[in-house]
Amino acid sequence: IELDGWQEDISSARKWHHLPPEARLYLSTISEIIGCQVSIVSVGPERDSTLFSSNASFVKNFV
Repeated sequence: IELDGWQEDISSARKWHHLPPEARLYLSTISEIIGCQVSIVSVGPERDSTLFSSNASFVKNFV
């Protein structure tokens, strides 16, 4: 599998939809490959750099 990359700096993303489309496609593809939804992604070392997918049912317990 080969996917397009992205040039944007994603470290300032604070919501899943702030990620570039290519990054979201990458995460979706990983989910398909592993058979499990990718629900949490970190884009930096800060606590607020952790992104939660709005499609994840358990996320409501954490945010």
